[in-house]
Amino acid sequence: MREPTVRPAPADYLSDLERCFAAARDSLGGRDLEVVIAGQGLRLRFAGEAMADQIAPAFAHLPPARAGAEPDMEIDIWDAETSAVKPPRAPFSHTDVDGIVDVAGFNEGRIRTACDLGYGAITVVDLDRRKALFSVPAATRVPWYERAAPLRPALHWLLEPGGCLVHAGSVGRGDRGALIVGRSGSGKSTLATAALLGGMQFAGDDYVVLTDDGAARAHAVHGTSKLTTRSLELLPALGVTGPPDPLPNSKTVVDLHSIRPGQVCASLEIRAIVAPEVSAEGPAWSRIRGAAGMLALAPSTMLQLPGRDSGAMRQMAALARTVPSYALALGPDPTAAASALEEVLADAP
Repeated sequence: MREPTVRPAPADYLSDLERCFAAARDSLGGRDLEVVIAGQGLRLRFAGEAMADQIAPAFAHLPPARAGAEPDMEIDIWDAETSAVKPPRAPFSHTDVDGIVDVAGFNEGRIRTACDLGYGAITVVDLDRRKALFSVPAATRVPWYERAAPLRPALHWLLEPGGCLVHAGSVGRGDRGALIVGRSGSGKSTLATAALLGGMQFAGDDYVVLTDDGAARAHAVHGTSKLTTRSLELLPALGVTGPPDPLPNSKTVVDLHSIRPGQVCASLEIRAIVAPEVSAEGPAWSRIRGAAGMLALAPSTMLQLPGRDSGAMRQMAALARTVPSYALALGPDPTAAASALEEVLADAP
């Protein structure tokens, strides 16, 4: 009779990954990037240059960490192809992966685990040590969405409880910012990029970190936007043309920090929640109930990030009660929609 397979404990799996990263770093050499996100120090440690080339550009806009300061959190990153160091065989199968990334049985206690079945990325986080491991089969196969907004599951877990990673963008004028919310395809990235081209500050197009220390703020995570071919056609001032990656439903990753470095900011105070809607006519905006703003923000956040954290829900609900919410019908012209967004910010208290 065949003996049942014994799965290693999550902590043992994490230890195996750490040994693999150490071997990869010994083989290829290392490169570190130390930055600050939402007031917290983050150290990214790469084995070799291949993954640094894929991941680091999205974080280049962030303020550097203070020299000599120990980071609050750390992520080790490598790929198996370049380093010739394969991670240990995952002690779970595709049937254990719930929804987009959650891994059943490996999200208990201090250990959190996520797996992207699309290209085999594995993230394991030790909450007590605020340490994460991120491995992929090959740097050359990192998809566009990871290059645009890398390390989302790891940051989601590592930033708590001080910050809450949410599926939203944020732009503003001065320190008055709008949180741009909605499901994928609602026009967040096009609106945020058009606002930047119109002279506004940009803190993100698809993911930001929420904090509330007396005033709600949206903190930048990634200095990129991801745009469809049609959006690029509507934004000629960006000076970027496709085509995007040859994957279904892919988008072009635009490094906004390189294009407009002075306008990609570290954070903005949130004065309004804005839910854009793709429309043939407009732009036009109107006040909506806070519950509608919450409905545009919370479900997409909870579906796109691992875990179902009630603390994040409370923080999003508190924001929707504190600042006004608006609907913005975008119309055919992103420049005009960005001007309407300025009107919304002027209307907000």
